[in-house]
Amino acid sequence: MTKLSLENLPHPHFDGTVVTIGNFDGVHIGHQTLIKTAVQEAHHRQLKSVVLTFHPHPTHYFRPEFAAIPINSRLYKEHLLEALNIDAMLTLMFNADLAQLSPEQYFQDILLDKLNARMICVGYDFTFGKNRKGNIRVLLELAEQHDVDIHILQPQKVEGHVVSSTRIREFLMAGQVFDAAQLLGRYHVLHGTVVHGDGQGTSMGFPTINIDDTEDFVPASGIYGGLAHIAGEPHPAAIYVGTKPTHGGKTRRIEAHLLNYSGNLYDQQATIAFLRFIRPDMKFPTERHLIKQIDNDCLQAQLDIETYLKNIDLPIIW
Repeated sequence: MTKLSLENLPHPHFDGTVVTIGNFDGVHIGHQTLIKTAVQEAHHRQLKSVVLTFHPHPTHYFRPEFAAIPINSRLYKEHLLEALNIDAMLTLMFNADLAQLSPEQYFQDILLDKLNARMICVGYDFTFGKNRKGNIRVLLELAEQHDVDIHILQPQKVEGHVVSSTRIREFLMAGQVFDAAQLLGRYHVLHGTVVHGDGQGTSMGFPTINIDDTEDFVPASGIYGGLAHIAGEPHPAAIYVGTKPTHGGKTRRIEAHLLNYSGNLYDQQATIAFLRFIRPDMKFPTERHLIKQIDNDCLQAQLDIETYLKNIDLPIIW
């Protein structure tokens, strides 16, 4: 996958392109369907497929106080897009200059002059240009004037839910990680660095790895069955997200107890995959009660992982 910038466009080897446009937060199954269509059309037409995306999300520019947390880090989003076999990706920095482009300027300056678009693939709710004045109707009119084909993807649904980044975030905020996975087309993961914790897990007989510096969306507080991918290997894990209320904690933490594993993993990069929600975070009357519950949580996590391994209905993309 070639990473483009406006400075190296028009690309000398791009005689024509099929462009798909969007923020692609989460790269969910709707996004995947749209991008796969663009890749197929480009192959059929002997053109290059290009994903045009943005950083940060436009809401971070216009209304930062209401901007949603991205589902995935920018780096992981690029990894997911590359896995869809696109030829190139252009990430536009969303700033004042971009925000001021009229739909006509946007279409001419970027899609035609820079990318030489012969076909454009977008979702049904696509808007572009200053004040979002460019809607599907405007896009179709501009495309007709310049002899550019348009493909519009209609809403994608899973079990009655319209697939959207907003709906996925709602599922994750509720701890419904399997429901989110069905819309993502894969299990949700987060990436981070293994750091030193407070040692409470070890003192109770359940040593954990503590994850810090993640840019991915952290699901609701609670216990999950999942996998931790570290140093090239996946490890079954009981994952904890919460503040440790039994010990009077106040800071939200991400920890994972690797089942049947011991070793020093500090400073390693880790990827945590959330397979199933087990229970919410809660305060126990004594540490003894907490230890008993954690033991049950680990047994349930092991069952969840075994079920996943026997029925891999959704992938994990590390």
